[in-house]
Amino acid sequence: MADRTFRKKEYDSRTLCSKEMEEHIKKYSDTVSSAIKDEPYQQLLTTFLGKMIDLYTVMTVHFADAMAEVDRVAEDEGLKQSLKRYAIESGAITERVYRKEMELPVEDMKRFLDGILHIYDEGRTKVSMGDLFGIVAEAEARLTEKDNFVAP
Repeated sequence: MADRTFRKKEYDSRTLCSKEMEEHIKKYSDTVSSAIKDEPYQQLLTTFLGKMIDLYTVMTVHFADAMAEVDRVAEDEGLKQSLKRYAIESGAITERVYRKEMELPVEDMKRFLDGILHIYDEGRTKVSMGDLFGIVAEAEARLTEKDNFVAP
């Protein structure tokens, strides 16, 4: 029988994620540089993208927390027995767990994108760059508070 040697992986999930993101960034850069000729507008779009990535990063942490809690709930034997006793589907519980964790980060992203729409509005719905950056700062601050919270 042939000697089978297993090579160490030449890649890991971080490398794969980085490679995929590099492809998205290259596509973005190519599109912005070919479609938008004014440098200030290119910079504005790049700033928007950076802030969206910041918000998405916050959402990623919340997603990880939601998935950890969903897994914990799914493995809870006592909860499984209670659910069987009352004929409740576990999906109803995991959906609530997921929604509770993800609701605010998704709302932040929606507010940010809606704010981009209203940058050039006149009057009541006008949004400033500071307002947009404030949405990101609030989301990051809430995440920091959550991470620093120690249950009594």
